Amino acid sequence: MFERLQSKYSSECMVRYTWIVFGAVACGTATATVLGGTSPWGMSLTVIMLAGALAATAVARLMRQPTESPIKKARLERQQLEQERFDHDLVARVHELVTEREIDWLRHEDFDGAWRDTPVSSLRNLKRSDALASARFADDLGEAVARLAGAINGFLDYYELNTRPDDLLTGTDWREVGPSTTAGERPDGLQPPNRVQEHLVERAAAVTRAYDSLPSLQPAAKHPAAGRTRA
Repeated sequence: MFERLQSKYSSECMVRYTWIVFGAVACGTATATVLGGTSPWGMSLTVIMLAGALAATAVARLMRQPTESPIKKARLERQQLEQERFDHDLVARVHELVTEREIDWLRHEDFDGAWRDTPVSSLRNLKRSDALASARFADDLGEAVARLAGAINGFLDYYELNTRPDDLLTGTDWREVGPSTTAGERPDGLQPPNRVQEHLVERAAAVTRAYDSLPSLQPAAKHPAAGRTRA
């Protein structure tokens, strides 16, 4: 600390001395010019001293730039580590609610005939997860989760409006294409079943793309942070 203060004081003295010398040379040159005795040597010396004063000032300012303290650096590293742990836990929660099995089902389902509603239930669980909706992700991860949430909402909104429990298999989780009996009046009217199937496939593909864009799970930090939030 003492050496740093001594270096700072020395640089300030050097700047002050350089400007004093420049001022003296400049005054002498100006006086000589007024009296008609100016010379190229005087002007050159003035320019050289001005350049030296400016250079000394620039160097002193660079030396005065605050350096990042070890305490601040350690705090930033700890915050980054806690954010990484937090993000890891939340991404793990997403994969726990919606597994690769459900996503693989969405990739291949054509919604022709009847299908089990169980894989779609996992999307509903993710949509209802308040912990994920209010989580403070890092920037890139937050954008990826927001894309996934938007794709799931778009799929579920259309799914609930255009599918219904299978009439032939009442009391089960089998569903089929058809107007929902609980959706009320439809603003767009009835759509042909083949169009509904196409739209369901398109929206399901949007969900799988958003899911695939989530960062891959990396191993969590070895040392657990006390009091960290878990979804």
